[in-house]
Amino acid sequence: MTDKIRPEVVTFAYALLLDIRDTTVRPSDWVHTDGSPMTDHERELFGSCTVAELKAVQRLSQADQAFTREELRDLDRVQALSDPYFALLPEGAVMGQAMALMPKEERDQLEEVLERLAFIGRGF
Repeated sequence: MTDKIRPEVVTFAYALLLDIRDTTVRPSDWVHTDGSPMTDHERELFGSCTVAELKAVQRLSQADQAFTREELRDLDRVQALSDPYFALLPEGAVMGQAMALMPKEERDQLEEVLERLAFIGRGF
């Protein structure tokens, strides 16, 4: 028999583990990164996680890490494409100025990467 996985518990547990300041202390002493203590409800909900839900949290964390690695590769590509053109511009230049100097092929590559980054909602 497989355990039922409660998405709300997995989501909560994952978010909580990202937000806890120090997981080396006992869960009863956990505090959020803003310094606020965990509530009794939060401790109860986290304490109700099943093995299947904790494994789902682990898979979610692995997927998030893979996503972050891809995002970092994209940011490295942005830098590799734009740095030579920023080097030609005065300090304080902006991306639009660097892109204006690029050949169309490089600009198209850069726009593709920036669109991917914008899609993930990171402010481009």
